[in-house]
Amino acid sequence: YEEARHIFEAGGNLDNTQKELIEDIWNDLRYAYKFGSLIRLDEKLKAKLKELEAKQGDKVLDLFADADIREQKDFTEKFFNNLKAAVEQFASKDADTFIASKTRDAITFLELLTTEYDVACANPPYTDSADFGVELKVFLDLNYKKPHKFNTNLYVTFIKRSYDFVGDNGLIAMVHPPTFMYIKKFEDVRKFMIDKTHINLFVEWGYLGMFNPSARVDSALYVLEKNSNSDRNSIFIKLNHLYETKRYDALCGAYENLIKGQSHDLVYIAPQTKLKIIKSYPFIYWISDEFRDKFGKKTINNISNVVNGVKTGNNERLLRFWWEISESKNLVFNETNEHWMKYAKGGPFKKWYGNVWLCLNYINNGGEIKKSKNYCLLSEENSFRSGITYSDATSKGVAFRVLENDCMFDMSGPAVLLNTPEELNYTIGIMNTSLVYYVADCLNSTVHTQIGDIKRIPFIESKKSKKIISRIAATNIEIMKYLAKYSLVENNFSKSPLINGSNFKESLCDFLNMENFLHTQIFISEAILNEKAFDIFSLTDADIAMVKAKEGESIGILPVCEIAKKAYLEEYCENKQFPLIDAFEFIETLDIRTFSDEERAKIEGGFPTLYQSNNDLEDFCIKNKINPINIWYWFKTSKITPKQRMNKIALEFLVDLIRELLFEDEDGIIPLVANSGEKILLDRVEEKFREKGFSLAQYSSFDSVIGQPLNTYLYNQLFASLTEHLNLFMYLPKTPFIWHLSSGKEGGFDCYISIYKWSRDNLLRIRSVYIEHRERALINRQSDLANNESVDAQNEKDKIFKQLKEIETFKIKIDELLEDGYNPILDDGVGKNIAPLQKKKMLAYDVLSAGQLKKYLNADW
Repeated sequence: YEEARHIFEAGGNLDNTQKELIEDIWNDLRYAYKFGSLIRLDEKLKAKLKELEAKQGDKVLDLFADADIREQKDFTEKFFNNLKAAVEQFASKDADTFIASKTRDAITFLELLTTEYDVACANPPYTDSADFGVELKVFLDLNYKKPHKFNTNLYVTFIKRSYDFVGDNGLIAMVHPPTFMYIKKFEDVRKFMIDKTHINLFVEWGYLGMFNPSARVDSALYVLEKNSNSDRNSIFIKLNHLYETKRYDALCGAYENLIKGQSHDLVYIAPQTKLKIIKSYPFIYWISDEFRDKFGKKTINNISNVVNGVKTGNNERLLRFWWEISESKNLVFNETNEHWMKYAKGGPFKKWYGNVWLCLNYINNGGEIKKSKNYCLLSEENSFRSGITYSDATSKGVAFRVLENDCMFDMSGPAVLLNTPEELNYTIGIMNTSLVYYVADCLNSTVHTQIGDIKRIPFIESKKSKKIISRIAATNIEIMKYLAKYSLVENNFSKSPLINGSNFKESLCDFLNMENFLHTQIFISEAILNEKAFDIFSLTDADIAMVKAKEGESIGILPVCEIAKKAYLEEYCENKQFPLIDAFEFIETLDIRTFSDEERAKIEGGFPTLYQSNNDLEDFCIKNKINPINIWYWFKTSKITPKQRMNKIALEFLVDLIRELLFEDEDGIIPLVANSGEKILLDRVEEKFREKGFSLAQYSSFDSVIGQPLNTYLYNQLFASLTEHLNLFMYLPKTPFIWHLSSGKEGGFDCYISIYKWSRDNLLRIRSVYIEHRERALINRQSDLANNESVDAQNEKDKIFKQLKEIETFKIKIDELLEDGYNPILDDGVGKNIAPLQKKKMLAYDVLSAGQLKKYLNADW
C-alpha cells in the first residue's frame, strides 16, 4: 500500500503494472470482505500498535501520539482522494471498465472499513471454532486470539469487530446466543465487555424464536457503550424463564417502566463491576449482593478435585454394556479382572445412585484407549476413587449420584473427588438440593454443565446440620440402590418384582406401592435437605423465594390429606427397612388439606399415564402440585395398574426368564417353530413358570399382563421390545442379549439365541441340525397332503411351499456368512457380532441404524 500511495499521488496514466496493482488491491479487499476484517492501511502504524501492546499487555492503550494521528489522517485523506482521481482518469480513457468498476467498489468498501461509526449493529453468524474452515481459523487465530480470545466462535469475533468499528462513546447493538454469558471459554469476552464497555441494556431472551417462532435458537440482545464509565449502573431484563408467547409483551412492559423510571419484576439494575465477584465473570446479574458474596468464599473446588473423566469418543471398541460381557444376571468384578471395568457415562437425569450400565476396556491400564486418536485417561490419583458423579447434559438440569470406587468415569459423567472421602454423604446431601441446582443453572444455563461450573458452586460446612444431612443422604443412596435390584438394566439386578406372589397384577401393584412409598420417603427427605441448605447458606427470604420460583417448591413440603398422612406413617411403622428418623417428625408437621371428591377424581384420572415418558412419580407430583404422600395413598387405594409400566415390568420378567432358559440350554439355541429337533420356546416357558411356583391359571393370566397371547408376543414383539428397551445412550447401539433369528415372514424357521453361547459352530449347527429337522418335517407333511384336495389342505400346502422356499434362502445366507469367515466372539460386543446377520436380513427386527450397520460391518477389532 505504501507503493500504491506514491503511484496514486503522482497521478497520470496507468501502465500495466499499475493496473495489476489495482487488481491486487481488489483481490485483497475481496479477502477482507469474505472474512469481515479490517485491512490496516499503514504498516508502520500497525507495527507501532503491536509494539505498544507488547509493552503494555492488557492495559487500555493510550491514543497514538498527535503526530502519528495527523499522519494517519493526512494519509487516509490523500489516499482516497488520489485513488479516486487516478481511477476516474483511468476510466475516462475507455480502459477496462470492469476493473474500474470493481476498483470503485473496492474504494467504497475500504472507506466503509476505515470509517469510525457511531453505531454498529449485528445479528452475526453462529459458528463454533471446531467448525471453522482452515483459512478462517488461521485468520481468526492471527487477528482475534490475542490479547483477548475472540476466536472461539464467529459471533464473538463480530463483537470485537463491531467494537473496532465504532468511535469513542459509540454504541454496539447485538443479537446472538447467550452462551458467552457463562461458559469458561468465553471468559475473555466477558472480561473485555466489563472492562472496556458499559453494558447499557441487556435482555436475556432465552430459547425459541425472538420475533419468529420458527427460529429455534437461544438468544440474548444488548447494547454496549464503548469506552464509557463501567461503574455506572447497567440494566438487565430477564425473560428466559417465561413461556415464549409471553416474552415480547413482558419485554415491552419492562421497557415502558424503564422509560418512566418505574421498577419492574423482570428488571435488574446493578453496577456491572459486580459481575467480577464470581470467578470467571459469569453474567449472573439477578441475585442479591448477599447471595453473590457467597461465591467469593469456600467453593466445591476447595474441598475436592472436580475432574473430567476418560475420553473415548464413543469408540465402540472400548465400550460395552455390562450384559454384553457378563453371563450372570448382574455384574460382579473380581480383583484380577483388568479388562472390563464399570464405567459411569452420565445418562439421563437421576439422583443419588444408578446409571452405571457400561463397562470400559481398561486392559493393560488403558492400553487400548491409548490407541484412539484423541483419547484422555485419568491420572492414577484420580482413578478408582469413590466420589460423586453427574451427567453433564440433561434437559432437567444437573443431579448428583454416588460414584463407587470400582468404577471409572467418562467426560460426559465428570466426578467430584473429595479431599476427605468421609464427607461424601454430607457433600452429596448438600449438592442434591434445589439451592445447588439453582446455582449450577445460574453459572451455566445451557444443557451442558461443565466442571468449571461445579467448581464455582459455594460450599459451607455446617457442624450443626452435618449429622442429619449425612444420614439422609446415606439412606437415599441405599433406597435407590435397593430399587435398582428390580431393574433389568442395572448392574446389581437381582430379580423381577413379578417373581413372587400369587397373582401377577397383585404383585405388580404391591411392587409399585412399595416403590412409590420409598420414592416418597426420598422426596420428603429432599424437602428437609432443601430447608437445611437455605438455613446453612443464610439466604434472605427474597433469595429463597427466588430459588423456589425457579426450582419450584419442594413437593415433600406440600400439604397432605389427614388420612394419607396417617396411612403413610402406619406403613412405616410396619416396615422399617429404611429408617425415616428425621422425616417422621417432619411429616407430622405438614399442613393438612382437605381434597374434594372432584379434586381426587381428577388426580386419579391421570394415574393410567403415570410412569410414561417424563411423567414419573416426581414429575406427576410437580405437575399436579400434590404431595407424594397423597399420590402414594390414592394410587394404592385405586388399584390402578398403568399399562406402560405393567408392560415394561412384564417384558423384563419374561426376558429374564428366557435368559435363564437359554443359559440352561446346551447350545443356547431354542426354536420358536415346531419340529426343529427340540422343544419349542413356548412349551419351555410354561414349564419354567411351573418350576418357579406359578399355577397353570397364573400362567394363563400372563397374556392379560402383556396384552396379547404369549406365543404371539414371543414371535412378533419381544425381540423388538427388548431392543428398544436397551436403547440407553444416543450414540451407542442397542444391545439385546437375546436375538431372534428368522427366515422371514412365512415362518419357515425361527429361533432365539443367547449371545453368551453364540459362535460360528452354533450358526453351522442351526443349519445342519435345527433347520434340517424343520425342513424334513415340512417335506413329510407335504407328502402327507399330496392327495388331499380340500381347501384347507391346499392352503397348508401353499404355506409349506413358501416356508421351504424361505428356508432354502435362509440356508444360502448361512453358507455365505460361513464362507465370509463370520466368527462371533462375545468380547467383540453385540454391534459387531449382529451386523452381518442384519445385513443378510436374518433378524426379526433391525437392531442397528443404517449408520451403525455400516460402521460395525467395517469394525477392525
